[in-house]
Amino acid sequence: MAYNFKEAEQTIVDVALHIKELPIDARNEEKLTLILRGSVGEGKTACVYSAGKRLNYLVKHEHLADRDPTEIGGWLMPNKETGRMDRMKPNFFPTDEEMKGYDGFLLFLDEAFKMSKMGQTTLAQLVNENGIGTHKLPNNTMIVMATNRLTDKTNEISPPSHLKNRIVFLDVVNDVDNYLSYLVARNGDARINAYLNYRPENHNKFHRDADCNPNSRTWDRVETVLKIYDKNNNDVFLTNMIIGTLGESVGSDFLAWLPMYQQCPNIDDMINNATTCTVPTDYGVLYAVLSAMGYKANEKNIGMICKFLNRLENEKHLSATQELVAFTLKTALTKTPTLKTSQYLRSMFGSQSQLATVLTNLIPK
Repeated sequence: MAYNFKEAEQTIVDVALHIKELPIDARNEEKLTLILRGSVGEGKTACVYSAGKRLNYLVKHEHLADRDPTEIGGWLMPNKETGRMDRMKPNFFPTDEEMKGYDGFLLFLDEAFKMSKMGQTTLAQLVNENGIGTHKLPNNTMIVMATNRLTDKTNEISPPSHLKNRIVFLDVVNDVDNYLSYLVARNGDARINAYLNYRPENHNKFHRDADCNPNSRTWDRVETVLKIYDKNNNDVFLTNMIIGTLGESVGSDFLAWLPMYQQCPNIDDMINNATTCTVPTDYGVLYAVLSAMGYKANEKNIGMICKFLNRLENEKHLSATQELVAFTLKTALTKTPTLKTSQYLRSMFGSQSQLATVLTNLIPK
């Protein structure tokens, strides 16, 4: 069963709060260690940091692909006084000073299966005993690991059985709806929102041998490219950077679509003349218009936007009109949550039953 990232984040929070309530002498089996397993660039790291922020936990992020086993297990150093070797505390163990102001500790062990077999054996001790040797992590510690899928063939090493037996696997998929909710919530680029609703199949296309692939991480980079392009207006720069970020196929398609966005009528004029303005016949342009309306929606204009959306049902050249309406309202509600009390939205929500599937979590009953 695959989790989306909202579900995975909530699972991290739930387990962390459970661990927080455990007595000091709780069995290790009660301190669950999760591993997020998903494809490249889907947002596993962002998921963990988001959970840490919600919990008010100190997050330490360890990239294990380039770690020596002794860096995880602690270097053995000679003790001249005893004539023996002492194990040093690994540097990712938090200090009392670092923990000040936090309610707990979240240790994020990234790229776990890119580590050597010997290193993974050390991880097995860390997750099973909540520490290494005499060095123990704080009692209120949540350990989360992450890995790409072995089937992606991105140099993962199959873990030893005793490590697999000590962790809980969460297969995670950052689907396009989840990514777009994140994009809109942080006021990300409306052009990407419009395009990926128009071409949702181009959100994530991983090919191991390709130099670059579209995924959540690379679409965030596209947003940076667009910001630079908006300043320099250099078409050669835009073409090369988009192809070099998304790859030839998806990059070319995105570049071919961008002019449609530029062809959009003035959105403010369309909203002000919602009952009489022309409804675009091209789906590419229409998605651009609806995305822009969703971004511009506020308490003052939402009534006019709803009037425009109500017209879509009567446009004979359009199909799946409720999906178009749902896309617009989801964008508006994600960007401006206060609109959930709007009587106009509630009226549309009640009159178009299929919207409930998309908007139930955004508009309370």
